[in-house]
Amino acid sequence: DERVGFVATAGATATGVWRDAIRSAGGTAFSADAREQALIHDAIYDPTHGIKAVSSGADKAVAAVNEALHWFRLRGIGTVILGCTDMAIMENSLDHAGLVLVNPLSELAHFVHEEIEPYSHPLQAGLFPQTRQHQQVGVGRVVPDRFGLDSP
Repeated sequence: DERVGFVATAGATATGVWRDAIRSAGGTAFSADAREQALIHDAIYDPTHGIKAVSSGADKAVAAVNEALHWFRLRGIGTVILGCTDMAIMENSLDHAGLVLVNPLSELAHFVHEEIEPYSHPLQAGLFPQTRQHQQVGVGRVVPDRFGLDSP
């Protein structure tokens, strides 16, 4: 029973999406308390330093999320999900010493890459028929063999 925290907007927290996902995976979910949730909210939405206002995340926003991460660390929580898509922007700036940070966007990108890797080159994957001089691409469109796959 792994203890997993998540930092997310108040709206995402209220929906229970992260709590339910963690529980269905067999973990115990923890969200920030009211003080840390306010810090997270400001880190995302503040018009002068929030992630949505300053695309790379201002130092003040990074410090606020780091404070929330420290809150989880003090409670013995070793894994924290960055449950707001905007937090991916600041992931490399966060102090995650002693924590495993899970970035859902990176996880999704990795999953998609793994799923499409066998099809990354449509001709090698056999998705399009080949002729000796040309490959058929799409409906009725023929292009020269640029990949050298028509070699004898």
